[in-house]
Amino acid sequence: MKAQPGRKGYSLLEVLVALGLLVGVLSVTGAVFLSQAEAWRLQGRKVLRLQALRTALEAVARDIRLAGYPEAEVLSRLLNNGWLPPAYIPARPFQEQPREAVTVVAGGTLPDGLMILALLPGETNPTNLLQAVRAGDTALTLTLAAGEVADQFRPGDLLVVGQPPELAQVTGSSGRELHIDTDPVLPGLQGLLRDQAAGTTVGELSLVSYAVFNDQNDPGGAAHEPGIPVLKRKINAGGFEPLAEQISGFKIRILRPGNYEVLLEALPSLGPEGEAERLARSLRLTSGSGKRN
Repeated sequence: MKAQPGRKGYSLLEVLVALGLLVGVLSVTGAVFLSQAEAWRLQGRKVLRLQALRTALEAVARDIRLAGYPEAEVLSRLLNNGWLPPAYIPARPFQEQPREAVTVVAGGTLPDGLMILALLPGETNPTNLLQAVRAGDTALTLTLAAGEVADQFRPGDLLVVGQPPELAQVTGSSGRELHIDTDPVLPGLQGLLRDQAAGTTVGELSLVSYAVFNDQNDPGGAAHEPGIPVLKRKINAGGFEPLAEQISGFKIRILRPGNYEVLLEALPSLGPEGEAERLARSLRLTSGSGKRN
């Protein structure tokens, strides 16, 4: 086959030059792509960190706002007379008794601890009396179904009944009926001090605790993964449940009675930090309890 006049192929030099230009363009494009991918990855980590901080902060704020009692005398009776079951109070990473509706356990250079006495709202809490009761009664018939009573209440649970509030401890249940003791320090079962009408509010009181477990206060790693500090939440006799990982700082400052400032801080990312990165790993709020002592 004869070559057509006036047509020729590319020289080796031209091919090499074209390949060199293509490699250069691909290198620049690849570098830009990898840079953008890394930026998106870091941004995604910051967003996730912010979301974890906000979720934890909202949980703490909600519980603080639910804390409090109408009368300091009721709170003092509960805290000073040994009413709280020992299983409600954390054994670690701090060992302190709650002193008031919101108790801050100062951690010094370590994260603080927090204990909150609150009536946590739910579908079955608070509930109401189905029938009126008289002073001295030790049984309450509730508007809940028998299964709901069994699910909601356990022996040792603390109740707030009526207004002004009376405290009671659950001793057992039968169907829709709760058996109570209004002074477990005394022998026998003590009944209500006042008559209570049908429809009176009955609420279960909870002790909610917050703590950060890290390599310093949990060196064996029993409650956290080494190198990954975690903020956990405990309700009553239950165990601590994870709320947010990578939480390195948890500080609570009392601004005035019933008003608190909470600071949460996450572990920083590797590499230099700018202002955006700093904000992405720390959040602060000011929150007040709903009722004052």
